[in-house]
Amino acid sequence: MTSARTVLVARSTPIILPKLMFGRPFTEITRKIQRPWIPAGIRRHLTRFLVYVAHGDLTKLGFRTPSPERLHVTSNGTIVNDIAYRRVDLKQDIQRIDGKTIHFSDGSSDEFDTLIAATGYKCDLPFLADGLVTGDPEQNKLELYKRIVPPEWPGLFMIGFFNTGTALNMVFEHQARWVRDIIAGKVQLPSSEVMRQNVEAKTAWVQTHFKQTAGHGIEEEHVPYLAELKQAGAPPT
Repeated sequence: MTSARTVLVARSTPIILPKLMFGRPFTEITRKIQRPWIPAGIRRHLTRFLVYVAHGDLTKLGFRTPSPERLHVTSNGTIVNDIAYRRVDLKQDIQRIDGKTIHFSDGSSDEFDTLIAATGYKCDLPFLADGLVTGDPEQNKLELYKRIVPPEWPGLFMIGFFNTGTALNMVFEHQARWVRDIIAGKVQLPSSEVMRQNVEAKTAWVQTHFKQTAGHGIEEEHVPYLAELKQAGAPPT
């Protein structure tokens, strides 16, 4: 599908991982630094440095100055080139929409046939009774121990209610194995009180380190998260 004009609206500067670097898949390079023994800050700085080497200063293309807070990364093999070669126009904000006319924050406007809102994930639990899972699902705030278990319902397991910068199916597989070991009796969950304290600590940590949006409220960096599951999966004493 082609269009006469395409505009990308970016409210913040994303971390756009390239698909290839030095003739190799970018994930082959970053996999070398995705180790629990490498401090998270160093991993993030190395990743941002590699992205800078690949793309340069994205603010020169019209993106905002990057936020110092942790952000969700994305991956695309062509979008930076498309913006640089003016195949895609970049805007920072939408001011308002009148019918098919979109007004942007820089004062410009144009008519568009299609508006695609890529605004992230929203947790929806229509299959569960209200209040069964505490928190605020409308704001993606689910109070789940290790992002899986409601503290008051230790027999209920919820897989995949988070977002991460790596392959989701890989992390889901680790979650499923952890649940399997609980069911098999190889792992013993702590008390509801301890699980509640763990949830509150994780919520406070996310609020301190990540950008304050509904999407980043369910963000998990996969390296420390998988280490958490491994530690919580130790055989019961």
